[in-house]
Amino acid sequence: MPTLLDAALVGDALTRLTGWRGDTRGISRTLSLTDAQYGDFLERVKVTSDAMNHHADIARTGDEVVISLVTHSAGGVTEYDIALASRINDLARIARGEAQSALPPEAYGRATDAG
Repeated sequence: MPTLLDAALVGDALTRLTGWRGDTRGISRTLSLTDAQYGDFLERVKVTSDAMNHHADIARTGDEVVISLVTHSAGGVTEYDIALASRINDLARIARGEAQSALPPEAYGRATDAG
C-alpha cells in the first residue's frame, strides 16, 4: 500500500522535480512536444507506467501536454507519484532528444530510427 505524503514531503519533492507543481492532492507538469515527440513519449510512459503499475493522466491540446499524477486509492500524492514524475522527466528529455535511453527502441514495442 502506498504511503500518503504530507505537505512538507510533497513540497520537498517538488523542489527537486523540474517543471512539476501541485500539493498533497495531486501534482502536474506541462510539456511542449511535437507530434513525433509526443508519440515516442506516450509509448515510453505507457511501458514505464505498466511496469510500475501506476498510471498518469495525460491530456494533449496541440503541442501542449499536461501530465497529472495522484494515487486515487490513497486519496492524494504518494511515493508512487513522485517516482513516476521523476521517470517522466527522464522520458520527456529522451523524447525531446536531450538524453538517450538505456533501452533500445524495441523495448517500447516499436522500432524507430536511431538518428
